[in-house]
Amino acid sequence: MFKAKFIKVLSCTLILAVFGTLFVIPSPALADDEWTSGFSLRTNTRYRISVFEDMTDAGDASNDESQIELYANFLIDRELGPNLFFHLNPRMVLSVRHFQERAKPESENEIDIELRGFSLKKTRLFHPLSSLTLGRSRLKEERAWWWDKDFTAIRLSYDATLLHMEIGLGERLLIFDITEDDREDDLKDIRLLFGTVSAQWHFQHFLEARILYQYDGSMTEQVGDAVSTRNFDEEDGKLFWVGLRAKGMANGSSRVRQLRYWADFSLLYGDVVRLSTQIRNGLRVVDARNSMTIKEAWAADMGLMLKTNFPLQPAVLFSYARARGDRSERGSVRQFKQPDLSTNRGRFAGNTLIRYYGEALRPDLSNLHILTAGFSFSLVEPLYFQTILHKYWQDVAAPRLSGTRLGLSPSGNDSDIGEAIDFILEGAPEKWWNIAFVFGIFRAGTAYEGAADTLAYWSSFQLRAVF
Repeated sequence: MFKAKFIKVLSCTLILAVFGTLFVIPSPALADDEWTSGFSLRTNTRYRISVFEDMTDAGDASNDESQIELYANFLIDRELGPNLFFHLNPRMVLSVRHFQERAKPESENEIDIELRGFSLKKTRLFHPLSSLTLGRSRLKEERAWWWDKDFTAIRLSYDATLLHMEIGLGERLLIFDITEDDREDDLKDIRLLFGTVSAQWHFQHFLEARILYQYDGSMTEQVGDAVSTRNFDEEDGKLFWVGLRAKGMANGSSRVRQLRYWADFSLLYGDVVRLSTQIRNGLRVVDARNSMTIKEAWAADMGLMLKTNFPLQPAVLFSYARARGDRSERGSVRQFKQPDLSTNRGRFAGNTLIRYYGEALRPDLSNLHILTAGFSFSLVEPLYFQTILHKYWQDVAAPRLSGTRLGLSPSGNDSDIGEAIDFILEGAPEKWWNIAFVFGIFRAGTAYEGAADTLAYWSSFQLRAVF
C-alpha cells in the first residue's frame, strides 16, 4: 500500500513539475512600453521530529504521540500580462506518526500533496492601489489570533502606505491528500466572510478593525459515535466576530533595540452546536449535542516585548489574555471562542514560530486567563535561547478546556488549570538554513482532581533550508 501511495505522489509531483516548467518558458517579446514577463521559483524543505507525552490522566500516558515529518515546499510566481500575476504553491509532506489513546497504540504513514496556493491576482483594478485575488491563498494576519489558514477565496484589497483595506468571501476547497484522510476535519464545509482595515496613525503605529462571519456545517458525529481525541470537531455553527487591534513598535536607541506592543479586543455573537463526550469502554463517545446562542462574549489579549542592546542582547516579554466564560452548555451563553482559523502562533526574540499560549497545553482562548512572561538572550551571534512561562486559570470553573490536546478534562469544581514553561533554542549559522529545538512542560493544577501536579511534555526538533 505504501508503495502504491508513493507512486501516486511521484506522479502528482511530476505533473506539478511539468506544469511549473511551462511557466519558465520565456513569453513572446513585446514592445518596450508593454509589460515584461517575470518568473520566480523558490523552494524550502523542513524536517521535524516531535514527541508529545500526556501523563495527566492519573499517570496513564493516555494521549501520547510521536511524529517525523519531511516537507518540500515550492513557490512559483509568474507575470502573465499587464498587472496580472499567477501564484502556485504545492507542498509535499511525508510523515510517520505513532499515537496512543487509552492504551490503544496505532501507527500511520502519510504522504500528502497539498495545494497551498493557486491564484490569479489582478492589480490596478479600478485604482492604482487596488487589486483582486481569486483562488487559493494564505489567509493570515500577524499574530494568527484571528486567522492563519489556506483558503479558497475572492479577495478585494486596497493597499496604500497609511491605509490597508481588504474584504473577501471564501470556502475550504482544493485540498489534495494522497491518503484520502483529511487531517483538518474541523475546517470542512466552512464558509467565510471577512474584512480588515488597518490605518497607520503614526510611523510604525497602527489601529486595526476586523470582522469575520463563519458558517460551519461540518459536524457529522451523532450521539453514541466514537470520536478521536486527536482530530475531533466539537463545535459548529454560525458565528460573527468583530474586533479592534492596536499595535506598534519603536526602534533605535543606545539601550533599546526594539519596543513592541499589541492589544486585541473581540466580541462574539452567534449560534453553536457543541458535542459533549465521555469515556466508555476505553473510547471517547459522544453523549450529547447541545445548542447554544452566544451573546456578548468577549476576549482581550495585550502584551509588551522589549529587545535591548545590552551584552547577550537580552529580551523580555509580558502579556495577559482573558476570554469570558460561562458554565452553561445550552441556551443563552456568554462564553467566547476563537475562530477555527486561528493558530495562536507568533515570534518572540528569534525567527521560530511558537505557540504563544504554550506548546504543551495549546489551549484556545476560551473561558480562560493566561498570564505570560518570557526572557531571551543570545549565547553567540547566531544562537538564541528563549524561556517562556505561562499561568492558566478559568474565568468560570467548568468541566471543559477548549482546544487542548490533553486526554483529561477539568473537574469543573476548581478554576486552577496549571502552569507551563517552554524552552526554545534556535540558531541560523547561515542565511539559507536554520535549526530550532522546542521543549514544553505543562503541570496540571487543582482543576484536574486526581491528576493535580502531573505533567505533559512536548518536544520538537526542526531543520529548515531555503533555496
